[in-house]
Amino acid sequence: MYYKRLWLAFMTLMGVLLLSGCLSSEEDTLEETNSIVKEEFLSDLEVERNFKSNDFEMYKPDSLEFSEARGSNLIFFEGEQPYILFVNELEAPNSKWFYDDLKEREEELHLRTFETDDRFAYYSVEEKEEEHYEVQVGIGGIKMATRTELNNLKEDVQEMIKMVKSIDAK
Repeated sequence: MYYKRLWLAFMTLMGVLLLSGCLSSEEDTLEETNSIVKEEFLSDLEVERNFKSNDFEMYKPDSLEFSEARGSNLIFFEGEQPYILFVNELEAPNSKWFYDDLKEREEELHLRTFETDDRFAYYSVEEKEEEHYEVQVGIGGIKMATRTELNNLKEDVQEMIKMVKSIDAK
């Protein structure tokens, strides 16, 4: 009987440790991703604009395939994962229009902002299904959204912020 209790206590402890490890992994990933967005947003380095739409030029990673344009909005795919770029040319780089819309939602969001004198950036992550997250990255009137898994979050967000930051409206 004693061994059963000891075994049960050991298994409970292992379960708690395992679960707390998973939670800190999500927290760690979100904090690392915050740093990526902030560093890229504040960086003076420019990436090469290698993609042209009717209205602007921008950086596009080789891994993304252009699918279609709907006005100033573009849809890209990496495999079956869509990336949707929204461009509101009437909004300035310091606009909080997209951000304010997110703030009013009642869902639980991981939402961070970064600001300079002339630009405003935000980054949000919302868990939609277990291990699947909806991500938005925006600067002013430009935002990009996708759905991704936790293990791809950092890489996806890094490319998204580069794309959004690179947009050169004509």
